[in-house]
Amino acid sequence: MRITNSIPNQQLDRPEEAQGNPAIGRPAQGNLPPESTTHAQAPEFLSLLDQLRQIPQLREEVVREVAQRVANGELFTPTAAERVVQAILAEGAGRGT
Repeated sequence: MRITNSIPNQQLDRPEEAQGNPAIGRPAQGNLPPESTTHAQAPEFLSLLDQLRQIPQLREEVVREVAQRVANGELFTPTAAERVVQAILAEGAGRGT
């Protein structure tokens, strides 16, 4: 990763730290062997992964079945409307609303 300094006159307080001066016991980043470096994922990234895992997977067969029922008019009956209303009310009651 390359970082460019947008403030050209900025000076480091202790430039030997940035260069990895062996006299102070900190090796330069480029001198580390690859197996000794570690990678930690950002908490924001991990949170997004958790949110993605909570989304149920889409099942194609269920989508096809519902599309067929809509095409046949099965979901536009008074009974179907009542079931939808009951499901909405039950979900609202479960949330405390």
